[in-house]
Amino acid sequence: MQFKKLTKRLPAILLAILLLTVAMAVLADGYTDAELAELAADADHIDTLIAPIPQEPIDCTVGQPTDFYFSDFEANDGGWAVTTAYDEWEWGTIVPGVQDGCDTTRPNEPAGAHSGVNVWATDLDGCYDNQPATDSTVLSQSFDLSGLTAPIELSWWNWYEVFVSFDKGEVYVDGNLVWEVTTTAATDWTQEVVDLSAYAGDSDVTIDFSLTSTTVVNRMGWYLDDVAITYCEEPPTAVELTAFSADVNPDGSVTVNWETSAEVNSAGFNVYRSTSANWDATATLLTPALIASQSANGSGASYSFADAPGAGVWHYYLEEVDLSGATHVYGPATAVTQAPTSAALTGLTGNANNLTLPLVLASLLIATLVIGITAYRREDA
Repeated sequence: MQFKKLTKRLPAILLAILLLTVAMAVLADGYTDAELAELAADADHIDTLIAPIPQEPIDCTVGQPTDFYFSDFEANDGGWAVTTAYDEWEWGTIVPGVQDGCDTTRPNEPAGAHSGVNVWATDLDGCYDNQPATDSTVLSQSFDLSGLTAPIELSWWNWYEVFVSFDKGEVYVDGNLVWEVTTTAATDWTQEVVDLSAYAGDSDVTIDFSLTSTTVVNRMGWYLDDVAITYCEEPPTAVELTAFSADVNPDGSVTVNWETSAEVNSAGFNVYRSTSANWDATATLLTPALIASQSANGSGASYSFADAPGAGVWHYYLEEVDLSGATHVYGPATAVTQAPTSAALTGLTGNANNLTLPLVLASLLIATLVIGITAYRREDA
């Protein structure tokens, strides 16, 4: 009989054990009665955390990784500012061991910055404040990326402890969520990387570090250091053009000549011809393939290209192409050509109506010879 009663009560007993286990697990994590009440009141809470896609530091196929922006927050705040009324973000030095504002005893905050001594943190000497309603404290800065081409990356080092998933640390770019805290606490400083290539060429890109807080539970918060925006800086191109001319030949053809005193990272040259004295899309590409750079170790070289344009006024342009594919146009060099001409000596002909002068000259010559011979004979006699 007792066994049957126990069997009937077994589901209730197992449920009680399960609830006790959960309660103990919750209490073991340091939750207070107030925290438990918040958890119970929001039992239908939906976890909307995203899993960041792991990314490696920027890889440049052309050029070298270069920081467009970098701050370790040592000399100043790096240009970041709190843009919300809930202004938990602070710039300065971490004060370890102080649990100011924490509703329970929490694990220690990081002992120091990732580098140097200064950081941005949601609280430098304790836990972030709770809000009467779900609210966010936002650290923002806008950047002009109009001069950059992909790839571009945002990176930062952080340490965090937040009440996941009621409280959240999130990163937004122009209002788009790109990263989010996915665990309750970090055990050490970690580096995060986000791809910004989609914003290349944009003159106004806003980046927000946002911590959302609920009403009861708080934690040590979010600490940021060594924030950078990195891009691939193209190798410098330096072509010193010392001569560029379009010389007209006797047969009406044109020889385009140019000379450089230095070439750095140049792939070669294209020659264009146009009827316009201004470089535009009407120019005709003459070179069937890129004329490869003849430079040795950055030195200069001489080049020429032959063209037969016909009669007209022609403007020649020289396009230099560097190793990254970027182009630089020089010119114009102008040539004025005429239609090809030729002349040949085909023969001489006489005109019977014009023999008078030759006959007179011949008669005078004969008369002179006769007079000379006669005078010689007289002297000899």
